[in-house]
Amino acid sequence: MKTYKDFYDLWMRAAKTLHAGVAAFLFGACYILVVPIFFLMIWPFDVLRLRRSDAPTFWIRRRTASCDLRSLQRMG
Repeated sequence: MKTYKDFYDLWMRAAKTLHAGVAAFLFGACYILVVPIFFLMIWPFDVLRLRRSDAPTFWIRRRTASCDLRSLQRMG
């Protein structure tokens, strides 16, 4: 005769199997369908300006070297 615990264990095994399948399906669908759609919508605009070599940057050139051998020797 089956007890409640046997039915519960059977139910939990079925739930774990179902969870693994549904999770894999949902994440797979997201990476296959959703991510490429957003990539194709954003790609023509070049929001981060990665494809332009003449784009202005925030890089600041230093006039003098802030770290040289003497400064390192002073620090110990």
